Amino acid sequence: MDKKVKVNLFKTFITVFENGSYSQAAKLLIVTPSAISQNIRELEKHLGVQLFHPNVKGVRPTKEAGELYELVKTSFSNVNKAIESITEFKSSTTGEIRISSNQSTITLILDYLDEFNQKFPRVLLKLYTESKKESISKLKSHDIDIVVSTIPIEDEKSEFKFIKLIDIERSFFTSKSFAQKNGIEHELKQEDFRKFQFLLPDKTRSHFRNLLETLDINTTIESFGGTELRFNLVKKGRGIGYATKDYILQRNDPEIVLLNTDLQLPASTLVAVINKAEKSKPALEFVKGLAEFCKKK
Repeated sequence: MDKKVKVNLFKTFITVFENGSYSQAAKLLIVTPSAISQNIRELEKHLGVQLFHPNVKGVRPTKEAGELYELVKTSFSNVNKAIESITEFKSSTTGEIRISSNQSTITLILDYLDEFNQKFPRVLLKLYTESKKESISKLKSHDIDIVVSTIPIEDEKSEFKFIKLIDIERSFFTSKSFAQKNGIEHELKQEDFRKFQFLLPDKTRSHFRNLLETLDINTTIESFGGTELRFNLVKKGRGIGYATKDYILQRNDPEIVLLNTDLQLPASTLVAVINKAEKSKPALEFVKGLAEFCKKK
């Protein structure tokens, strides 16, 4: 006996067994009754046994057919489940999305995460807070599906696709105790930049220093990479911090106050970054929905 048997022969066999009729099986499989009969004869030849007896209503399975059915029905059920699983993944109802952002910008998309989960409850979202450099490196190696970050980003003209999300408003902030101690009333005046210590992100420091030098202002600037670290240092009265306004407001800390200023602060744009070759429908749906969500803000 040839050990290689066509899969469609077993599919025909299962359909005939469950319906007891060649004609009914033909309707379900959208083929002719003669094609059904031919497939059954071919399978019987491979196995060396008779599978069905003809009767008034159609066909009656033999004992061997009953044993064969019990053996193959589970395998075909698993195949169908696998096909359904792949179909669901392609239609964005299941799957996994790995998203990376830093502590400051990830707060801007938390509201959308809830909306996305309501639409696609079977999609697992994995969130990572990392530096822009780490996130882009992982995106290149396909260890991350989506990066949410501000531009500019290195290798902008490479294999990445950029989807604009929202323009970011940044603000200075300090603790109530620091403001009261130093007579600051919700606004930084030009002379204040000569008095106080500022805690700024690394990437902002050179721009901010150049701005102050243009205005002939000298000040002490300390550079700290993590938004969370800067926030906690400011809260302890270390000086004046600088972060996205959304991040500061979402912290909802009664000890923190926003500070206005007449200085022209550097503009930032938040983008979603994916690989140009990205084919995952859950990831593409997430980026599309996030962009639409941000337009409403």
